[in-house]
Amino acid sequence: MKNESIAYAGKSDCGLKRSSNQDCYLVADLTRSLRVESTNLPLETPSRLCGGSFGHLLLVADGMGGHQAGNRASQLAINYFLTNLLNNLRWTLRPDHDNEQRFLAELKDVLAATHHAIIAESKTTPEYKGMGTTLTAAYIVWPKMWIVHAGDTRCYLYRNRELRQLTRDHTMASQLLEQGAITAEDAIKSRWASILWNAIGADADEVIADTYQLDLEPGDRVLLCSDGLNKHVDDVTIGDLLQETPDPTLACQKLIDLANSLGGTDNITAIVADCGMYLEPKLIASVVPTIENENVLEDLSRFATADTDTTGNWPVKPNNSSDDKSSTESQKDTGEIETLDF
Repeated sequence: MKNESIAYAGKSDCGLKRSSNQDCYLVADLTRSLRVESTNLPLETPSRLCGGSFGHLLLVADGMGGHQAGNRASQLAINYFLTNLLNNLRWTLRPDHDNEQRFLAELKDVLAATHHAIIAESKTTPEYKGMGTTLTAAYIVWPKMWIVHAGDTRCYLYRNRELRQLTRDHTMASQLLEQGAITAEDAIKSRWASILWNAIGADADEVIADTYQLDLEPGDRVLLCSDGLNKHVDDVTIGDLLQETPDPTLACQKLIDLANSLGGTDNITAIVADCGMYLEPKLIASVVPTIENENVLEDLSRFATADTDTTGNWPVKPNNSSDDKSSTESQKDTGEIETLDF
């Protein structure tokens, strides 16, 4: 099986104005593995045999609803998303043409399950009432990339010196722009720019999941970010920085530094993934703890409680939140899956 090496990095920063970081992110390799319980081979038991990476997962979530609630919502979004991924066999298979539509439908189901899980927890703890979060996830099995998305976190593609936003912002300003009611310049400055009509949680009946499919090429760069980046740094500047900074770790840091230098009014998160050279799969023997169920994934909850660094809405109503995101009435899901062509 051919597999392209993906070099990636992720960074998150509190920004200059916020007292806490409510962004969460995760970058991960996906591998096939088997658990060895007993053997006379020179292996520790129990141990796990892992094949080479067959896929990659990039996740960014931007919580809302105040300090505790926003932080908890973004953690839970990634927690439940990972739980569904690790416990669903279909994720370990390479989606082909025949089952791709079903696979994308399952991505929507995962986001819907995450939405209802956050709603359920928000009803049990008063300080979490109305909590919500955005979520943008990119799942890469070379050369395909699938995206599932809700909110105003973004996924970009940088190819041939051109930066393209792949996801749409689920904000009122973006809707007004699509309808021709305001200009792109007005949309950036509009008071509606932080008003989300779709996200995960926050007491909504449903979440609308946008899904996209794209064929990647060697040399492509993928960027996922929270709106703390793009509200200060325009797309042209982001593209220039990606062009000038080949190292993904340094690129993430420079993007965050630039957003802070231009105001830093929100939490800032960036993931940069580079598509590189072909690598042969290999077998790795290691002792790895088994993730049996979603309760174990609660151990991940601490990873977003502070600024983090790793390498290789229905939003809350304004009077319930210290965040500047708020919601409007429901929009209907068209059920369409967008294939992005270049």
